[in-house]
Amino acid sequence: MGFEKLMWGSDYPRTMTAITYKMSLDFIEKTTEISEENKKLILGENARKFYSFADIPAPKKVRNMVED
Repeated sequence: MGFEKLMWGSDYPRTMTAITYKMSLDFIEKTTEISEENKKLILGENARKFYSFADIPAPKKVRNMVED
């Protein structure tokens, strides 16, 4: 298994109670343990390829119920 087989998701139940969406995304975006190229794979490229998505505009930010 390699980075080309991983997809990040935000549907883990604790995302809504213990940490915010942004905090869980920051975990991937801010780590120095994963290369920028591999972060792109995890955060969208793998899903785009797997689901055969065309160019899709990024959605507007939706506030989490626990965010200020």
